[in-house]
Amino acid sequence: YGGIPGNLLVFGKKASVILATKNGQAVMALSRYGKGKAIALPHYGFLSRQFFNTNAGQTLIHNFTELSQSREKKILCVYLNDFADSLKKKYTNITASNTLPDKIGQYDILFLQIPLNHDASFSGKQVKRLKKYVHNGGTLIASAIGWVFVAYGGGKKGVELKNFYGNKLFAPMGITWGGLY
Repeated sequence: YGGIPGNLLVFGKKASVILATKNGQAVMALSRYGKGKAIALPHYGFLSRQFFNTNAGQTLIHNFTELSQSREKKILCVYLNDFADSLKKKYTNITASNTLPDKIGQYDILFLQIPLNHDASFSGKQVKRLKKYVHNGGTLIASAIGWVFVAYGGGKKGVELKNFYGNKLFAPMGITWGGLY
């Protein structure tokens, strides 16, 4: 954890801020989408080994896992291998992957670090699959940093923030990452 989180814009009827700074800036947002739920986090540090190893981190992750109605709690971590290793200390049914597997519907909870660069490893096809996953009842917890996308990621190559895959995924759910911090 550490670093500078970005800002989240929360605007949908089924979206709400679940944690804000004392100045009112959204730090975490939740949306109900179809039968599922999605949480947006404005910094990768919220899904890090370092944060998980704190009392606050363990409480937060426990609360995230309780969003799933399943007792089994099959968890998939995408682009989060160190985080998955930390989760294995407390949870038993964890899978880590450096790509989005074909059968994501078998997982109750999916933790995702949204890539900042637009490349073949993550594309519009994966965005559609993830929307369907949530709509069908999955729980998605995703982290990204909008301002880093603008300054160093795809934005530096001319990709507009509205076309950032995180925003393509979450905008229909009423949440987007902004370009400020």
